[in-house]
Amino acid sequence: MSRIRRTPSDAALPSLQDLFPTAGAPGFVADVARQATGSPVDADLGKLRYARYRPARDCVALWSFPSESSRPLLVSGKLYSDRSGAPSADLSSLQRLAEQAEPLAGGNAIPYRYLPDQPLLLQVFPLDAELPGLALAASNAWMSDALARHSGTSPDDLPLEASIVVYKPWHRSVLRYVGEGPEGRVDYFAKVLRDDRGHLLAERLRTLKAQLAGLDSPWEVPEPIAYLPEARTLVLRALGSDGEVKALVKQALDNPLARQTLRQCIPKVAEGLASLQAATIDGLPVVDPPKLLTKLRLKTACLRRVERTLASSIEAMLDRLQAAAERLPAEEMVLSHGAFRHTQILLSGDRLGLIDLDDVRLSGKSSDAGEFLAALDRLAVRRPRLRPVAQEVAGAFLAALHGSLALDLRWLAWYRALADVKNGAHSLFALSPRWPERAEGLIRLAGETLNEAGL
Repeated sequence: MSRIRRTPSDAALPSLQDLFPTAGAPGFVADVARQATGSPVDADLGKLRYARYRPARDCVALWSFPSESSRPLLVSGKLYSDRSGAPSADLSSLQRLAEQAEPLAGGNAIPYRYLPDQPLLLQVFPLDAELPGLALAASNAWMSDALARHSGTSPDDLPLEASIVVYKPWHRSVLRYVGEGPEGRVDYFAKVLRDDRGHLLAERLRTLKAQLAGLDSPWEVPEPIAYLPEARTLVLRALGSDGEVKALVKQALDNPLARQTLRQCIPKVAEGLASLQAATIDGLPVVDPPKLLTKLRLKTACLRRVERTLASSIEAMLDRLQAAAERLPAEEMVLSHGAFRHTQILLSGDRLGLIDLDDVRLSGKSSDAGEFLAALDRLAVRRPRLRPVAQEVAGAFLAALHGSLALDLRWLAWYRALADVKNGAHSLFALSPRWPERAEGLIRLAGETLNEAGL
């Protein structure tokens, strides 16, 4: 990520500024990296990769340093509110995990450190206090052995090489494994979870995959291979992919072929919503407008303590959305992806791959379409240069949607506006570069969307 340009002033987190120097990584982070490598580490070479800020509560950050191996050295830190005291649970968890992970690291201890004056807890990948299975999942030898046992083969027949796809410390991780098995190349993805819901996620994915196959759907969804409870890790077979829609969107401004391909696939995305909504899975949570509003209100309640103006803007929009939802006729609840965006869609021959189905739910018929449009709004605000492409994709999606699904355009505007407000708040929570302007721009877009819909 780019350098954070303005860090909020948070009385509950007085050391927040120390996490984000103008260049490189903080010296105390480089010290832990030095302990991990046993050799000098230049703090100026550290790069901020990720941040997650909860005002008046805590902040998580992730830095990377160059490494002699193919995998960069990753150090994450969690800054606690001065009201919470020492993170005793996290410290004891890390100690236990470090002891378990030492054999996987060739008998070397994986360092962590608690700095009480901040108070800040630092940990080196693959130690993670909230992802206790990560050290196992990131081990090539352990994963090869576990998957070989699951398939009834020898670990020597399935050597795997792990790489990091996504790592959000204290939250979630996605790893990729490639190798050569007895029947050729294998390509797996794995979701490392904080809890034991991997069995449930696998069951839901299998059900959805079977139903979509019977609905003449354009969607391909990942096939679960195994759930490994020791590592809290769900292993999925990689989808055959010819690229990502998000890559096409980025290329389309300057690449006519990418633009043409995008124009061909976006109608399929809209048409595919009908088949997704026709699927049924028992036991899904119901996420209706009151629940969405309550969740966002709770998440943004702490904003008033650090950014009063932004908090007031969000509260005003949430009040307006609540009043609109109470006036509108109830919308049919259908199966929903929960995070339906162009960033979750792959090209797969004449079909489309749909990934990241962890939060599949029952929600309003317009919810996924609204989320899709809001993701394009966010792209246009984050990257003004791509605004023409984002607007063209949104227009093509809406045109195809009208021929595929009978949606109440007022509810479509409602869900789009809600997601814009949510994304505006998240620009602060992620400490995105230029987050004040991005938050303001998205909240303004939400208001314009509601105005156009007469809400």
